[in-house]
Amino acid sequence: MTFSAAGLPPGLQLASQTGIIRGTTPARGEHVVTLRAANRHGQDRRVFKIVSGDMTKLDDFTLNVLCNPEVIAVNQDPLGQCARVVTLSDDVFLMVKDLEDGTKAVGLCNRGEAKTRVTARWSDLGVDGRQSVRDVWRHRNLGEFAAEFAADVPRHGVVMIKVARR
Repeated sequence: MTFSAAGLPPGLQLASQTGIIRGTTPARGEHVVTLRAANRHGQDRRVFKIVSGDMTKLDDFTLNVLCNPEVIAVNQDPLGQCARVVTLSDDVFLMVKDLEDGTKAVGLCNRGEAKTRVTARWSDLGVDGRQSVRDVWRHRNLGEFAAEFAADVPRHGVVMIKVARR
C-alpha cells in the first residue's frame, strides 16, 4: 500500500509506505488535507482537517469540538464507512453513518440562515422499531423513540446523535 497527501501544511511530512504524518508546522489555522491510499486493488481517499495553533488558547467550546471522545470514536470507527447523505430539503439534510457495533451515527444538518426543526425518520436511516438516541456532543442519553427523532438545529448547525436498537 502506498499513501499520498494533498493540502498538508508546511512542516508536515507523510511517510508514503505507512501513511503516518509527522512534524510540526508554523502555519496557524485550519488545513484541509486529502489522504489517498492505493494498492493493486484500487484506491481510497479520506478528507480531514488539521487545526494548528496555540492549543492552550482555545475556548471550551472549540476544545470540545476538537477533542470530544464520542465524536472522535464515530470518526475512527473500525467499520470505516463514510456517511451517506439523506436530503430532506434544500437547506436540511442528514448524514448517516453505519458503525461497527450496529448503531448509526446521524448528523441532523441545517445549512440555512435560520434555526429549523430537523427530523430523522427511522425509515430514512434504514431502521425500525424503538430506538434509543444519544446526543454525542453533550454525552447525554435522550430517551427512546418509536419512529423518529427531531431537534431544533441552529442556523449553519449540526445536532449529532447515535441511534441504537432497544
